[in-house]
Amino acid sequence: MMSQLTLLYRYANTHYRSRHLITFLGVMALLAFILACLSSQVMSAPFGIDAEHVGGTPLEIAFWLTALSAAFFSFYMSEIIFRSADVRLLAQLPVSPINIFLYRISFVILLIAIITLPVSALFFELWQSLPHIAACCTGLFFFGNVLCCVLSTAVLMYSGRTSLKAHGDTAISSQAFMMAPAISLFGSLISVLLLKLLVEALLKPNFIDAALTALSITGMLFIGSVIYALITFKKDYYAVLSNFMDNDAVTLNANYQFVDEATLKHIKTAKDAETAIFIKDKAIVSRRHTLSRILIITLSAILALVGFASPETLSGLHRPSLVVSLCFMLGPTWLWLKDAPFDRRLPVSPTVRDHARMRAALALTVPNILVLTAAVSLPLLTVSWYQAIVCACLAILFMLIPSAIATYLVCRRPAIATLFSWTVAFLFAFATILCP
Repeated sequence: MMSQLTLLYRYANTHYRSRHLITFLGVMALLAFILACLSSQVMSAPFGIDAEHVGGTPLEIAFWLTALSAAFFSFYMSEIIFRSADVRLLAQLPVSPINIFLYRISFVILLIAIITLPVSALFFELWQSLPHIAACCTGLFFFGNVLCCVLSTAVLMYSGRTSLKAHGDTAISSQAFMMAPAISLFGSLISVLLLKLLVEALLKPNFIDAALTALSITGMLFIGSVIYALITFKKDYYAVLSNFMDNDAVTLNANYQFVDEATLKHIKTAKDAETAIFIKDKAIVSRRHTLSRILIITLSAILALVGFASPETLSGLHRPSLVVSLCFMLGPTWLWLKDAPFDRRLPVSPTVRDHARMRAALALTVPNILVLTAAVSLPLLTVSWYQAIVCACLAILFMLIPSAIATYLVCRRPAIATLFSWTVAFLFAFATILCP
């Protein structure tokens, strides 16, 4: 059955190409080689390890990388489960929901395993002298992300069942699906923190009770999430999927209209077709991904508060790279604009559609960049106005170049744009930790 599902996926997903997988593996292998070569420069003995900080610098790096990737997977799971290109095909076939669950989870675990390769290579110097600590750091990244994905799946299915109980109340259904990624992220970050405490307790002598406590909590959370996801998948997956598709097709505005009067007026009075498509694209993405903007604003507020109250907490992070990583993980607006099948039926040239899409991506991305840039730059004013200005300029410059390339690729090579965006997100996540 799993092999049949793989064939169906390849048939249904027009963006699937074996060379894309080979390219992704090649990029990760190259990144692993580069990080292995730079390992001695990033960290060297004694690796910041002492009696109080038994994991030292490597454990802190592993924790932050896991937290950043968990933020990505918290949102990515809804794409995998409900928006994959093969979803509509599989929904029409007599495929067991349990097999679909195992198929999706196995794909995500394979993806996490591939990404873990460069993370493990980063600790190359540590593997040679303290392999048990290197194994713990690598395990934290892998198992932390697996736990995040399983937990996110359980939360998504719980939200789906909540939407079913709403009995057609679209407002409640939409809110349930919109809040699921944020709840998943909150639970995932707490789980990653517990896993870090578990690693520290295992490395410290005479802390077996603390280790057992952390292991029990995370273990029960993992087992409970798997069991709940399996049960709900078996009973309600297709019903939840149908409800999700309905809500995804028509997402309500605050005044409970598909297109509010102001947007409709702007479309009607647009000076040309490009402007009308731009307004339409911007309105659709804003409705479907409202939670992304809320999450970015929330994280920006947290970063700003931490930066002012405890500057040393962010001193080990490369702030401009953090802005790029968060934008590409939580707000890839260019990718959200790539699926516009009805635009091809419009009596306009592809160039007009591409220009409108680029304008919409720019209009949606700029506020995210400005909010995050302000959050990481303003706290530096307490140290030096020069550092604050340099940080802001670098963040905008670092974000401008890759996002422009990604938007161009969306118009020309959509599948490559997705791979490029993921690569940029994780490369800058590494840079955030490795280039303080």
